[in-house]
Amino acid sequence: MDLRELTAPCGLDCFNCIAYLANDNEEFRKQVASIGVPYEEAACAGCQKDNGCRFLQASGFT
Repeated sequence: MDLRELTAPCGLDCFNCIAYLANDNEEFRKQVASIGVPYEEAACAGCQKDNGCRFLQASGFT
């Protein structure tokens, strides 16, 4: 596991990110989907792997 890949450009590590935790938690996945991300895509493999946080982009924070 490469910890650099699990730290977002914003400084938040994946282990404290609701989008990353949504991989294993149904409630978190529903919360992420509530910002307009399709439910099937409402989980993240890590921002560095996704070219930035697509969830923050979808919610208008970036």
